Amino acid sequence: MPIETATDALARADLSLAERVSGLHEQIEQLRGPSEEQALALQIPVARDP
Repeated sequence: MPIETATDALARADLSLAERVSGLHEQIEQLRGPSEEQALALQIPVARDP
């Protein structure tokens, strides 16, 4: 559920849905950092024996 869904839910006073979407958004943000770090680590060249 995108953040727009949370905004729409707030506009409709659907606070339960807005809180759920907001919580999911926070979880995504917390996972993004480690995921990006792992992706960058995979792109680092590996030293190989000649």
